[in-house]
Parts: sequence; C-alpha cells; structure tokens
Amino acid sequence: MCCVSFTETDGVSSIAAALARRHPARSSRYFAFDGRRLELRSNSAALLRSVADYLALFGAEPGPCDITVVAYESDVLELDVPFSDWARGPDKVGKKEAYADVQGGWVVRKVRTGMHFLLGESQRVAVGPCEANVNQVVNFINAALVSDRLADGWTLCHAAGVARGARGVGIAGTSGAGKSTLALHAMNEGLSFVSNDRLLIKRNGHTRMAGIPKHPRINPGTALNNPALRDVLPKARRSALEAMPTDALWGLEEKYDADIGALYGGRWSAAADLVGFILLDWSLTHEGPAVIERIELAARPDLWPALFKHPGPLHVDADGQRAENTVAVAAEPYLHALADVPVFEIRGCVDFPKATAHCLELLGS
Repeated sequence: MCCVSFTETDGVSSIAAALARRHPARSSRYFAFDGRRLELRSNSAALLRSVADYLALFGAEPGPCDITVVAYESDVLELDVPFSDWARGPDKVGKKEAYADVQGGWVVRKVRTGMHFLLGESQRVAVGPCEANVNQVVNFINAALVSDRLADGWTLCHAAGVARGARGVGIAGTSGAGKSTLALHAMNEGLSFVSNDRLLIKRNGHTRMAGIPKHPRINPGTALNNPALRDVLPKARRSALEAMPTDALWGLEEKYDADIGALYGGRWSAAADLVGFILLDWSLTHEGPAVIERIELAARPDLWPALFKHPGPLHVDADGQRAENTVAVAAEPYLHALADVPVFEIRGCVDFPKATAHCLELLGS
C-alpha cells in the first residue's frame, strides 16, 4: 500500500484527492457526542472496529453529520515539503510534532510514528499506519470536536472534570499532578466522568463545562493505588510494578487506557454546570498536610500555566486556519469564563481522599 509522494506544489485538496483514489474509503462509522454527530470514513475495517470499540459509548446510526474525518491506512506518506517543529512547553522533552503550510491548509507530522494529518477548511484527513496508532486517530477526532467547540466561543483548559447530575467540577494541574487520578478517585464515590485532560468552559449567564470522548490515560501508580483500576494492568506486568519503589513507580513513562464503560458502567456526562474548579499545586515530596484554600485566579498568574491549554497544530479555527505555533495563550478568556466560579488551590502533600471529599462537597448531595 505504498503512497505516492507529494511536493510543496501540491495542496491539501489535491493530496486528499490522490489519497482517495489510491485508498478508497468505502466504509464509515458514526458517533454522537453532546449533540454533535461525526462520521469516520476509512479504507480499513480493522481501524473502524478499533475506533468503534474505543468510542462504544458514543456509537450512532448512519445519517447526516456535522464533522467528517477520513483515515487512510497506508505506508508512511512521502512529503517533500519544508516541515517546522511545533512549539512545546519548557517542561517537555524531545520533538513530538512538525507542520508544513501548503496550498489550502497545512500538514502535521507525528515525529515518532510517521502519521500525517491533512487539515484545511474542508479537510480532516489522517494517513499512515493508522491501525498501529489508533490513539492518534482518536485524538484527531477529538481535536475536531474541540475545534467545533472553540468556534462556538468555548475556552480550552488543561483539566479533567467530574460531575454529579447537572453539576460539575474541573480539576487542573501540571502534567503528572494527578488530575485523572483525582477524577477516578471521585468516580469511586458515584460521580460521572466528564473529561481527562481537555476540558472546555463557556460563560453565558452561568458557566458550563464540557468534555471530549477520550478515556483517561493512567500511569501504573494510579492503577495500583485505586482498587477499581488494578485490572487495567496486565497480570504479567502487575507483579513487577508492585515490587517497585514508590518514586520509581510514579516516575514511569507508561500509560494505560482506563475504559469508563468497562470500569464504571459508562458513567459519562458530556457537559455540566461548572460549580467549582480545583488547581492541584501539591507535591509527593511535601511533608506537611494538604491545604485547600479558595483563591482569586486573577491574582495568581503563577498557577495559570497549569490551567491554560493551547489547542495545538490539529486545531482548525472558524475560518479554516491553523493556530499560531506557540504555547502561549491569552489569559482573558479564562478569567472571564471563571469569574463567577469558586476556584480552589490544593497545596502541601498529595492527599487524594481529602481532595475527593472537597469535590463531593462542591457538588452537593
């Protein structure tokens, strides 16, 4: 299934048309999430099955859709275009994505896998070894859903979210702070999942929060310290992980999908009223107790990097354009959206039971 090669004189539409001729995408799966319908077309039945299994809670019948994504299973795309590295935060190591502007849009290349994504006003195309990189296809679908929300005035947060009925709490923190871990501890108390590390907020009379259909990606420490999650780990790997020192365990770059359908009976809320926001500023090495304090977010710019989130190179704005190649985002939309929402900082030692109790208190009975 070798792809033809393309140069910088080829535009997004011509590349997409050539791929469609070479890899006819004759089959589709349909999904619905919070009122938005999406069609995934592909030449790979195996890929469609894998994505449908992952998004089993959101499968839908065929019909008109708001968003169409096409994924071609093929060899790595050959592109003779000048790629530039996409900016990453100062705490990130190594190259992850590169991009190249071409006529009618742009191309994003995943450095480690060779997956390519063609984007423009009317194009959302993934091409490459999709079957081996299902998570990247799911992320591409979710990027389309995020773009749809952003075009409607929502703001993207680097945060998780949980809900009880119509009321929800957002949970932000730097990478590895425990956003997903806290959300899953709270779900043990009967709450519903809203989002893993992409949470959208919008103030319109009152503030709403909305998630995306992506299961939490958890590390081994999270799985071993939550009885509901231990079976996420392969049995052959679990005994070795249990023997590791705590510091080594929590430092592993090893992730597992925590399937909300299988583990929590599908307790998933797409959106809720945002009644509180928690910023995790605690530390595994801190010896003092965890302290919870309400703060004025505008007065704490030191905490903003934990909350703010750039939409990245897969974002297509309302005019069909890509985002700026930067990690910087404007503070004003966040401060506006959270102006009437109680925001709390949790500092000191890591204390998931105490933080869970605070989530429950904010959500009420």
